[in-house]
Formats: sequence, structure tokens, C-alpha cells
Amino acid sequence: MSDEANKIIGKKLYTARKRKKLSRAKIAELMGIHETTVKRYEDGEVKSLDVEKLKDFSKILNIPLDLLIDVIDGSYILEDTSEDKNTFTLRLYDEVNFLENISLKERTIELDSKFPNDKFQFIVSQDNEIIELRYRAELVNPYFSVGQDIEFCGIRIQDDSIDKVALPRMYAVVEIFGNIGDEEVLKNGNLIMTIDKNNVVIFRHYSKHGDTIVLTPNSNNKTIQPIVFFGEEIKKFRLLGRVWGFITPIEEYSSEIK
Repeated sequence: MSDEANKIIGKKLYTARKRKKLSRAKIAELMGIHETTVKRYEDGEVKSLDVEKLKDFSKILNIPLDLLIDVIDGSYILEDTSEDKNTFTLRLYDEVNFLENISLKERTIELDSKFPNDKFQFIVSQDNEIIELRYRAELVNPYFSVGQDIEFCGIRIQDDSIDKVALPRMYAVVEIFGNIGDEEVLKNGNLIMTIDKNNVVIFRHYSKHGDTIVLTPNSNNKTIQPIVFFGEEIKKFRLLGRVWGFITPIEEYSSEIK
């Protein structure tokens, strides 16, 4: 690739890293490379780009590989004119997992062997906590005008814990937080994506009173109880994202409509 192309890729890497509030040292640690190598990629000084390293950058920084390289005629890289987030496209994910103390490379190899035809993305926090998302499809983002500096994704609802507002199989439109666990942005009553005490990803209404956080379902199923974090347990609370709304891809129900 040309020097110009490498610099454009480097600029995208730098912008994405800053948006995620990750240091070069953290990226280097996650990728198993030296910090100066990360800097050389960002500065466009690497003459022969390693595709596997670009894949690692893509997963860690949550920027699609095709957007990162965007090759035209095999020689030129198209500048991403947004310079930040593609708010017009909503990526849909069928499965979300919260992971701790895991090697990203080892997990990628495991997923590639188990699900060779599926695509996965990872969002990594400063504390090396990881959200793993199994990619399904893309559609036009109906919420792009709400906040053009907000990155949304669609997360499939797997259970009936919020069936008074959204049914299973629908997608929650979620603002994903790169800094996992920062609840200062929340207001009582917000619907959020979080994890329960067994690290299972769930949707609940958030409220905090003093040193107590309560995660309340909104369900017709009376067996689903609120989850309470009290005192020191609050440190275990993890905010993964805030819900803005819901969508149902129409093709899911085309046969039922007929």
C-alpha cells in the first residue's frame, strides 16, 4: 500500500483508540506487541501492513475491518469523512457475552473454530474487561438523528425480563459504553444493558439510592426478581450500555404476516 494509504489507516486507528480512551500501552498489551509498534501503525510508518494485526486492531477498537482499510482498486484507501462514528448504520448482534481474564487471541481462535461462518466483535475497557458480540446484519439506523456523536448497536433480547416494553427476539438499540461500569451518566429509571451476578448479560431498569443499586425487571413474569447490589457489592456492578429504543427487523416476521 502507498504511504498515503498507511497514514489514513493510522489516523483511523488513532481516532478510534482515543474514542475508546485506551492507551497505546493497553493496546500493545492486548495485542501482544510492543507499544512502539502501535505508535508506528498510528503514524503510518509501517510500510508493509500485517493483516492479522489489523484484524486485532479492528476487534479491540470496535471498528469494522472493511471501514478501517476500505481498499479501492487494491491500492488506495478511501478517507472516512466522518472521522469518528458511522451513525447511519446500525449493526445487529444476536448474542452478547461479558468476559473477564481472557486472552483475546485465544478467544478469537476458539470462536473461529466453533463458528467459522459467524462474525464477532469485541469491546475492551481500560480494565481489560470485554464485551463479546456475535454479528448478524446491518440496517439503516432509525436513531441516527437522536445524537450524531453516539454509537448505537442493536442487541437481541433473549428473555422475557422486559416483555412489558419489548418482546424476546426484538433488538434493543443500545448506546455502548467503552468505559465499562461508569454509572455517573445514568438517571434513575434508565433502561440499561448490564450483567447479573453470574456475568450473564441482561436488560434492567436502573436506580441508585445511597450505597444501593437496584436493577428492576419490567416483566409479566413474576418469577423474575430485582437484583440488588449493596455496599461493597456495588463494585461488581457493570454498565455495558444504555437503551434508547427497540426495533423488529420486518423480515423476521414476513412469513407470519403472510
